[in-house]
Amino acid sequence: VWEPDSLWIARWRDKLTGKMKYVWISDTAPLKQEREKQKFELAKKFKPSKIKEHIEKGLSSPDPLLRKIATVAYLIDLLKIRVGDEKDPDELDTVGATTLKKSNVKIVGERKVEFDFLGKGAVRFHKTIEVHPQVVKNLQEFMNNDSDRLFPDIRCEQVNEFLGQIVPGITAKVFRTYYATEEVRRTLEEQGVKKTDPEYKKVFAAKLANLRAAEILHHKKTPPKNWKERLERRAEKVRALEEKIRLLQQSKVRRKKERLAKLREKLREQKLRLELMRRTRDYNLGTSLKSYINPEVYASWARKVGLDIKKIYPKTLQRKFAWALGTEPPA
Repeated sequence: VWEPDSLWIARWRDKLTGKMKYVWISDTAPLKQEREKQKFELAKKFKPSKIKEHIEKGLSSPDPLLRKIATVAYLIDLLKIRVGDEKDPDELDTVGATTLKKSNVKIVGERKVEFDFLGKGAVRFHKTIEVHPQVVKNLQEFMNNDSDRLFPDIRCEQVNEFLGQIVPGITAKVFRTYYATEEVRRTLEEQGVKKTDPEYKKVFAAKLANLRAAEILHHKKTPPKNWKERLERRAEKVRALEEKIRLLQQSKVRRKKERLAKLREKLREQKLRLELMRRTRDYNLGTSLKSYINPEVYASWARKVGLDIKKIYPKTLQRKFAWALGTEPPA
């Protein structure tokens, strides 16, 4: 079998399910490392202002097919959703931009549209968003077809070709990689972490940036059943430290000032952990960290603030991103 773009080394059809099974090359293989690097290098070429201008021009094109393609590209850019028709055959009935159904879209004003659909992982996307006036006109027009879908004749290849007219090689998938990476870069900068800051503050900033990326990409999850119990245990640690500090302040003991300083530092750490636990309840941070955030951004920031990169990336991702993290892949 000659498939030069594939990364599997063996495949077979499962007799029970009828599905293809694959043996993939290792994450540390030079070919896999280079492929990962190329994905993020391509995202660096993303020119948001030029691409937005190209899309807006296409929205009012006299060619109805081009108007549809531009509208799909607009929705991918605005909503940060995937293309849609590239999903696996055995995935649930989820949708993306090209596979939106008429029932998923409701026009609620001259510039507002309500979107309600199941995205990847069967995660519900339900938002009312302000859009370009021409997009509303286009959606109204596209609803007048015989299909239950808004864009029945549009596929990802057409969208990619349209985007490639501005930046060669750019595809719809690059949108999410670019925006996730830029959100992380911006959040890390906003946090203003210094090299002299304690480790827990650095880890919090890294996790918060990861959360922001997960939020804009809609990487939601169902909280574990014991989440409330875990949260209460974390909150109890905070209350216990506050009580220790209160009692120590009232006491007359040796090295009181030093002991208070240590307890207050522990309290700050536990409060940040509690805050992070609350904020990340509904979001899966792993997907964006694994597939969308350029690891070079975290690697550069970690060196700058003096944080061990292992505090951000687990062993599996240290292997996957060995090309960017500047360390040997762990055994």
